[in-house]
Amino acid sequence: KTTNSMVAVPVFFQHIIGIISAFLAFHFFKKVSLWLAFVVVAISFSSPISIWLEHTVLREALVSFFVIILVVYSFPAAKEDKNLKFSSGLLAGIIGSILFFFRIELIILLLSLPLILFLAKNRKITVSKIKDRVFLRWVLGYFLPFILIFLIYNFLPKKPAVVGTYGSAVSIAYHSLQPDVFYYNNSKYPELLEGYQKALRKNDNRLSQSMSDFYKETENYLALRPETKLSSFELMDKIFIEIISKNTLVYFKSFTINLKNHLAGVAEVHSLVSKYKTVSGIYFIDKPFLILNYLTIYLSWILFLLFLPAIPFFFIKWRTLPSEVFISFLVGAVHIFVLAFFSNPAHRFRYSLDPFIYFAQLYLIIVFLKTLIYKISSYSMKR
Repeated sequence: KTTNSMVAVPVFFQHIIGIISAFLAFHFFKKVSLWLAFVVVAISFSSPISIWLEHTVLREALVSFFVIILVVYSFPAAKEDKNLKFSSGLLAGIIGSILFFFRIELIILLLSLPLILFLAKNRKITVSKIKDRVFLRWVLGYFLPFILIFLIYNFLPKKPAVVGTYGSAVSIAYHSLQPDVFYYNNSKYPELLEGYQKALRKNDNRLSQSMSDFYKETENYLALRPETKLSSFELMDKIFIEIISKNTLVYFKSFTINLKNHLAGVAEVHSLVSKYKTVSGIYFIDKPFLILNYLTIYLSWILFLLFLPAIPFFFIKWRTLPSEVFISFLVGAVHIFVLAFFSNPAHRFRYSLDPFIYFAQLYLIIVFLKTLIYKISSYSMKR
């Protein structure tokens, strides 16, 4: 039985972690702009998602905390060679390994971090810089914990997979798909595809609610065909690859919609609003808080619409951008693209990178608006 004290202690701990995370993020961003750092931290750590997660016993507060620590701690490696020590890389790798156990979905970002730091350090790549032994020493230290984890995992006895939401190479990626990707011809598994379509119709084309039915349909399909010699997860992987190869345009449309929704960051807040409408008796769910949700949705759409025309300025000015902006943009971009591949935008996977995403967005939007105002004023003066 859960008691108030059992919930209060971790919630209090999460509040402390949130405060420390906010100070670390502020310290990182203020080197570029004090007021921009304040705005980014205020948006990130006063958002409805942040408030909800800090009052809910989940791992997200810890994940966000360690992501900020990892980026802030690794950042000096992109500034000066004296920071490129093996021990520094090793400690960064240990922090990354902790994050891997908290959120396996971050693995692509964790593996990409040395490359992002390398690009930030050397905006103009040359052969001599690629062979920089000092940086390679840091990289070796960084990857050592991941290599050890990989070796230990391969020596451990394997347990049979448990059927559930996750469990294979790409079955988790089903959560990112739009329902119409399952409607195509010439499938190698037409009966199974028909079972998926039936599950979607049963759940009003809501993919999240259909996932358990997908697993059941896959198990039933294999039970009638023992000669297939595949597990449920392996067969779902094959269906996913088939969707990409035989329904490519629809899949690309699905990916693009998912990318847009993750970048806008409003699906999580919409999901939160729908939860509030079905939950009562929680002290922080009240009218002002719901108003904050809707204000966040409007602000997110405004930032998204302004950010789209500002994106080219990253590629135009990438050599001269502050390293903090450069790293924040690439860290956010890698994470958003990975999420677009496998995650439902209504889930909370984007939260841990929100400070870096907002910082890169706001900085580039300011550059875009300044350039636009300058061009308009110059044109007016010429006339």
